[in-house]
Amino acid sequence: MTSSLGGGKSVIIGDPHKIKSEDLFKAFGRFVDSLNGRYITAEDVNIRVPDMEIVAKETEYCTGVGSGSGDPSPLTALGVFHGIRAGLHFKRGSDELKGVRVGIQGCGNVGSYLAGYLAEQGAKLFVTDINAKRVENLVNKYQATAVPLSEVHSADIDVYAPCALGGILNSDTISNIKAKIIAGGANNQLLDETKHMKMLEDMGILYAPDYAINAAGVMNVYQELIGYDRQAVEMKAARIYKTLMTVFERSQSTGLSTIQTANEIAETKIQSGRNPNYLKSNLKSFAWYRKS
Repeated sequence: MTSSLGGGKSVIIGDPHKIKSEDLFKAFGRFVDSLNGRYITAEDVNIRVPDMEIVAKETEYCTGVGSGSGDPSPLTALGVFHGIRAGLHFKRGSDELKGVRVGIQGCGNVGSYLAGYLAEQGAKLFVTDINAKRVENLVNKYQATAVPLSEVHSADIDVYAPCALGGILNSDTISNIKAKIIAGGANNQLLDETKHMKMLEDMGILYAPDYAINAAGVMNVYQELIGYDRQAVEMKAARIYKTLMTVFERSQSTGLSTIQTANEIAETKIQSGRNPNYLKSNLKSFAWYRKS
């Protein structure tokens, strides 16, 4: 993807079942607006399109609304799907998913859409979530196997796909992982980037860097800034396959970890793409697009 966008996050702390209100999201919208385009917000964990519709009443720097691209989760999941295929190709020499055992931790928007893409290709799903209803839904819809939350990382699976909160790859979980590929949509999966990446390498586990495999969410937002085209985003999401193959192959040839390799590639692109006027011009286009 070529754009001046990153993957910054904003956080509203509290129980989403208790604190959500129109006043809260309007206040958040005013805060985002005060940044004058330096930050553009969109959906993430426990935030939905109706919430963003309220935020959009207070700021134009808001994406993922109904009049724009809507929920970005299907596209994020599509990118993760292609990332899993790349991992299989690199590790096994084939990206065939039929019969491949995939453990999905987190059955929210991204995890549930990912389950659909995988099931369509014949993968065998093992799913877990803190919300039992979400798990039940995927068990009924895709004949998935429910796994206790504390056991998904140690399940007898080929691919482990963390799609919930971060820090799941830590000293307590890594030593029990049986999967040889970790490729999921969650952010900040490694609790300690250096220490826990080394543990994965020592165990011969291929790790797909989180911000590379889940990048289709940002791609979706960027496309909304310049005029939304779903097909264009799907094509960009599919290119995550090639991006990760480049990361895996370069990592193998240099001896650097996959996360170090991804960081180097990202830093090079950031330096070569610096243009202070680029985002400003796109924000003007975005304002026109949102109002049209």
